[in-house]
Amino acid sequence: MKQKIIDQEVDQQDNKNETNKIMTIEELPDILTAKIIAGMLDLSKRRIYELMDISTEAGGIPKIQIGRSKRVMKTDFIEWLESKKVM
Repeated sequence: MKQKIIDQEVDQQDNKNETNKIMTIEELPDILTAKIIAGMLDLSKRRIYELMDISTEAGGIPKIQIGRSKRVMKTDFIEWLESKKVM
């Protein structure tokens, strides 16, 4: 039983490290979650969801919504990010 708990803790730590891994744009999946975007931008998931709820005309992140789930197409995210550059 003790070994099973230790194995679960190691698995959880491995999963945590995997989500914190730095990815290039090419390595990103085609459909992004708030968690992935939050990790890339060093923002909270809550803030990402807030940005998804703002209209794109007002500067929000364009999203796909299926039921209560919100996702972002990688191409839309890249375009949105490019539009945020300050010259």
